[in-house]
Amino acid sequence: MLSSFNPQHLHLTVHPPNSKVGSFDARSLTKLPAVESLNVHTRSGTRQNVSIARVVDVLSKTLAPDTLQLMRVTYDSKDTLRAYGSIIKRCGSKITSLTLYTDAPYPFKERVGWVDPFDEWEILNVHACKELQSLEIPIHVPQEKQDRAASYVGAGILAHHAPPSLRKVVIRLHDLPRPTTLGNRSTLKLQEFDKVVTQARFPHLQEFELAIGVTRDLFHKRGHWEKCVAAARRALPGLHARGVLKLTSQSWTY
Repeated sequence: MLSSFNPQHLHLTVHPPNSKVGSFDARSLTKLPAVESLNVHTRSGTRQNVSIARVVDVLSKTLAPDTLQLMRVTYDSKDTLRAYGSIIKRCGSKITSLTLYTDAPYPFKERVGWVDPFDEWEILNVHACKELQSLEIPIHVPQEKQDRAASYVGAGILAHHAPPSLRKVVIRLHDLPRPTTLGNRSTLKLQEFDKVVTQARFPHLQEFELAIGVTRDLFHKRGHWEKCVAAARRALPGLHARGVLKLTSQSWTY
């Protein structure tokens, strides 16, 4: 674990135990200044060996309240998500930008039976972010049948917790196996975003970006992107008609 910060910015990187980086002493985080920007990330290979939750739990008790403005953080477990939720509940009233990343298994074949631990939209306490303007959420398309559609958490946050101050939403979609999945109402159910992200609910919204990451097999199929664009627009007709829908490509998913 490395920690480097000045009075305004704190960046933490979690390394695997077998790396040459020295061990982390949580006591170094017990007297933090008024941090405005928090970044927590991991190195490849960390997921199965180190939990981020221990460090984030310390932060949830030591960060100065009502000063945090930007969070760009990676989660690896439900415990880590709960710890982030504690930070947001205590320090999130002035957060304007919240970006979440998943420390998912790597490579792709290891994600086939994997389940994203982010399965409760209430866990992050996004309702505490009264001034939130930008929200970025990852969605991994499940390769096996799940009890809930993959959009459940993101749509739940936007429907119940996100404030009307939002100007930009980014849904970063991973592991799309085929264009038709974008219209699937049981696996993905993108249509929920079209229902909840309305002009009345978010009057200041300027952009809803769907960043589409496809599987390697789909990436190499001719015309796949044009089909993805058409399918996404059909699934999100309201956002498309309002001129706020932005579709971007993330190449293939490793």
